[in-house]
Amino acid sequence: QREGRPCYLVAHSMGGLVAMHFLGTKGEAWTARHVAGLATISTPYGGAPLAVKAAVSGENFGFPVDQDVFLGIQSNSPSGAWLFPAPALWPANQPGQTSGPPFAVTTRQRNYTASPSDYLDLLGDLGRTVLATVYPFVRSLRTLGGWMSFDVAAGPTFPDINIPHHCFYGTGVATPVGFHYDVDRFEPGTEPTQPDRVHYGNGDGVVDVGSLEYCKDIGTNARLMQPIAGGEHIKILSSKNLLDRLIEVLLGPKH
Repeated sequence: QREGRPCYLVAHSMGGLVAMHFLGTKGEAWTARHVAGLATISTPYGGAPLAVKAAVSGENFGFPVDQDVFLGIQSNSPSGAWLFPAPALWPANQPGQTSGPPFAVTTRQRNYTASPSDYLDLLGDLGRTVLATVYPFVRSLRTLGGWMSFDVAAGPTFPDINIPHHCFYGTGVATPVGFHYDVDRFEPGTEPTQPDRVHYGNGDGVVDVGSLEYCKDIGTNARLMQPIAGGEHIKILSSKNLLDRLIEVLLGPKH
């Protein structure tokens, strides 16, 4: 019944970033013909501190497996560096700024903050050569609709897709944002254990709220924010609150 009509894209987590890049590569004319709108769920528009922790010592992102079971992939996957926190979203790391829980990976002798230079130092100290090599390439991607860049001083930039864009995300869940490893330093060839101390902020348990809410600041087309209190990053997908609101977006309020 809907053959030939524009579709509505629905994407979860990093899938939202992939959808933004995909639409950016197609351009506004193609998108207007084929896509009615975009709904993203739990998408880390400004990255996520857990992506850095994953590259250091592994992360299960809520799945019932050991924390380090994916480390062999996470320490080499280009998508990991793609999701490192955007520096502009962590002002507590900047001189004179003290508000909010600052992102950091720390050891007894080193403090790695949200900056390209510290990220590259961290990857170098760990011997994560693949991530260090791809970092500058994945952090800034060119599309027909503009650059998709995460290390811009004013904040991440995204292509302007110029279609309705609903951003569903959870809030009010303790979310890891800082990690301390009780070792003097990281060294290539050694695999750190899980962090000895973890600092938490607000978010969906995986992505901090500042990253989730950055959706409202991208592009020139209005973003329709849809916060869901208590929505956890993965469990939100089975939330009746989310599903009811998503169906209303897709089918209209009188479906």
